[in-house]
Amino acid sequence: MELKDLSPAFYSSRGADAVVAVSQSVASRLVDGKATVIYAGVPTPTAKLSQDRSDSSIVLGAAGRLVEVKGIEYLLRAVSLLHREFPALRLEIAGSGPLRETLEAEVERAGLQQHVKFLGWIDDIGNVLPRWSVFVLPSLDEGFPIAALDAMAAGIPVVATSVGGVPELIYDGISGCLVPPRDVDALASRIRSLLCDPALRMRIGAAGHTRVRDHFNPAQMIESMARLYDELLEQTCPPSGSVHR
Repeated sequence: MELKDLSPAFYSSRGADAVVAVSQSVASRLVDGKATVIYAGVPTPTAKLSQDRSDSSIVLGAAGRLVEVKGIEYLLRAVSLLHREFPALRLEIAGSGPLRETLEAEVERAGLQQHVKFLGWIDDIGNVLPRWSVFVLPSLDEGFPIAALDAMAAGIPVVATSVGGVPELIYDGISGCLVPPRDVDALASRIRSLLCDPALRMRIGAAGHTRVRDHFNPAQMIESMARLYDELLEQTCPPSGSVHR
């Protein structure tokens, strides 16, 4: 499957009182005006998921629409490389989209039918996170990846491409692992490092959990949004007694 050249979208603030962007990366694509960056927030479980698992129970997880920009083809290629070294490795992909049949054909060509499972659309990713040892985000572009945020909140180490707003969430080698987009060898290498080192999985998973808890929680998101609305109200409804010129 040959992917198209996917260029990032740009936006206009024409006619808007304010523009909210989900990341600095998205804010930089505003061609006029200025955007307020308000990051998404997700709850963090009080108990992180255990990463102390045997090789035979290691499952990679991915979640997202099955479209070109999500880069699932590159993850399948990486799994094909890793399968030679980890024959029991499995991959679960949560999501639906127009490329499902094409991706399933790729799996069949690689002989991975027994190791790759398409779960379809999942309303609550929290229902499948406990099965996953590593979460992989192979996207070619991202505004701000909520699925990766959920995985980190659950203490699951994340390997992701360094695109869009992802580097604003993940510090490479600390709260997750970053690789260039479309680089199958780099993707396989960073996944391999986590598969071979349970202690590293636990350390990065714990750091990701802490980062989401401290910087990407619902309370902060709500506070930032409320502050923006207060500022807009002050501009449109000045205090009583103000003189209009």
